[in-house]
Amino acid sequence: MQYRFDLVFSYWILVWFILYEYNFIRYNPKFALVIGLFENMVYLLYMIFYKNSISSIWLFVIINFFIKIVPLYIVANTVIYKRDILFTLCLIVIYIIWLLVNNVNVYQYIKDPLKIFRENKTDQTPLISIIKHKIDFSKNQMSNVFIQ
Repeated sequence: MQYRFDLVFSYWILVWFILYEYNFIRYNPKFALVIGLFENMVYLLYMIFYKNSISSIWLFVIINFFIKIVPLYIVANTVIYKRDILFTLCLIVIYIIWLLVNNVNVYQYIKDPLKIFRENKTDQTPLISIIKHKIDFSKNQMSNVFIQ
């Protein structure tokens, strides 16, 4: 399965952070960022345990640095209120509804990341896929230059 940006909850949290940072919404994404970072740390351990390629692990770390750690650092000194936690829960419900509307098997979709990391197929995630494609394209361009 190839993932789309709108089907990955991490990108929803990133958009939420941007909206919060520019004062479009008042709900703090800090709680969701902490949970997301914890989840991604588990995924990272899973990738290491199943001996994913070093390039995949590095891309995963770099991407999560920018979409989780940097935003978390920016909101580090803010307070999490009950309304922020409730908003997180509401957003999760909306996300699940979005998955269902897009004919995604929610149970399978939750299990898929572990399968992807177990089988070293991280290029199915949106940003890693784009970056790997750009790297492969650049390599092909460079090899064409040297061949001619």
